[in-house]
Amino acid sequence: MHSGLIPNGRMVAFGDSGHKPLPSESFEYLITNYRKYGKAEKENEISALYNSLSDTEHRGKGLFELFFYVDELIETGQADTDELIGNLTSPTFYAPNVSWFMQRMGTGSDATAVSTFGAFGNHAHANGIGIELFANNYVLAPDMGPGPSYWHPDHRQYYARYPAHNNVVVDGISDSRAMRVSQPFSLDNHFPASEERNNIFDEVTFSKVSFVEPATLANQQRLTAIIKGTTGKGYVLDVFRSERPQAQNQQHDYFFHSLGQSLSFLDENDKLLPLSTSAKLKGPEFIQAYDYFTDEKSLISSKSLKAQFKLESNGKPASLMKVWVKGGENRTYFSVNGPKAKALSKESAPEEMLKEEIPTLVIRNKGEAWYDPFVTVFNPFQEGHDRVISDVTFSEDSTSHSVQIIDVTHENNKTKDHLVVNASANEVLKTSDFYQKGLLSITRETEGELDFIFAAGTTQYSNNGWEILSVGEAVNLSIEKNEIGFEIQNDKAVLIGVPRRYNPESIQIYENGKLIETRKGMKNRNDPDRIDFRLERAFQKAVVVLQP
Repeated sequence: MHSGLIPNGRMVAFGDSGHKPLPSESFEYLITNYRKYGKAEKENEISALYNSLSDTEHRGKGLFELFFYVDELIETGQADTDELIGNLTSPTFYAPNVSWFMQRMGTGSDATAVSTFGAFGNHAHANGIGIELFANNYVLAPDMGPGPSYWHPDHRQYYARYPAHNNVVVDGISDSRAMRVSQPFSLDNHFPASEERNNIFDEVTFSKVSFVEPATLANQQRLTAIIKGTTGKGYVLDVFRSERPQAQNQQHDYFFHSLGQSLSFLDENDKLLPLSTSAKLKGPEFIQAYDYFTDEKSLISSKSLKAQFKLESNGKPASLMKVWVKGGENRTYFSVNGPKAKALSKESAPEEMLKEEIPTLVIRNKGEAWYDPFVTVFNPFQEGHDRVISDVTFSEDSTSHSVQIIDVTHENNKTKDHLVVNASANEVLKTSDFYQKGLLSITRETEGELDFIFAAGTTQYSNNGWEILSVGEAVNLSIEKNEIGFEIQNDKAVLIGVPRRYNPESIQIYENGKLIETRKGMKNRNDPDRIDFRLERAFQKAVVVLQP
């Protein structure tokens, strides 16, 4: 039950759902079950959350409740809702029965969440790989929810169709049936493991999913990560690849709907870029959902730029969503308004936005978008508060065109993240001072000193004297600086080479929070400046201890 919650305690939205409280029946059934089987601790947890989120004074007085509810709820006293939700949720959760993956990070005003969903089961929409993004205490990038009714043309032509969701539309015709849908995505890799609550590394969550768009048979892939900033608030990376195999002329449209009263475009110096009134988004051969967008303005640019949504609400600091966008050859950027989001509620958006049109960013790419994907970094912040990010730069490697290299400078201008994203775990980036065979790596340094390395789907990683080498299957691994050395978490067998300049002394291995073994490192035969440590299987925690 807890799996479907955004950080404010409301349900995520996809298909015909909306941002509503959890149904009281769900709590009642759980409480009845826990009481029947003597699970007092679980009953207390759920009862406390039920009391904090719902009106429990009117629990129903019919025959149904008489047979299926408990007579009286236990007294739980006052409780912190955020703490209760935190105790009952995990950083990630995967529900294959509805093709849905959830990522969460942080609490309170620092909370960030990304919900990624396919289309599988009843009441689903034709939405490809869609996302919702929660930050600044709102669902800033909402799904649109259902239309007025299943028979209404607005539902059939817009709300249940691709352009009403945060995804990529191919050639203006991406589509499938709605309601009883069988178009799930494939979850290829993710971190941490679904429902895992005992992670020692909490700086990153991510998922990579893949999908074949049914109308065009286009290959699509989406890698989405939440990365904790130095302020404690997260930023979000989104890499969306899309290609229609063997098509000579193809077009891919990236849609991003976000709350706000305005959408503007900024250059590298945060100066406003001029937009022109246009009528280029729609086409006679496109699905009718495109016709629902109004107030079209656009610009053409090959350079990287920023799109910024501004949301103002009475008596509150303005909420801003700055979207750093990697450039591409002759891309067209559109600012349009779309119909109101029916999924929104007073708990997920300011009341002023519940009946307002939703500003929408559309990025049009002429040609394939697999080797030249849509790469965006979402930086949500509140006016007058920490911005999380001060700069983002995008680059590519000439020898490996599909690799995406993103450098993120944090607001303190001292901490930098170096992100390398490949299309698969088998692809390689090789430069004079860096090597990666693997899906994803994030290397964070502060004033040149390592804070952490996160590598996912990785066979080999070499950088600045560090070496990660999987033994068999590709590994997900974190290496994070702590007070005595480097704390490690791995999910497969791996060799870790530590630069000798750190004076690594030994590695301590822990299971269930207890130290079970201490090992010495081995000098590397080929590199005298490296000490190697081997982990023959997954360990919840290991610590490379440095000599004082």
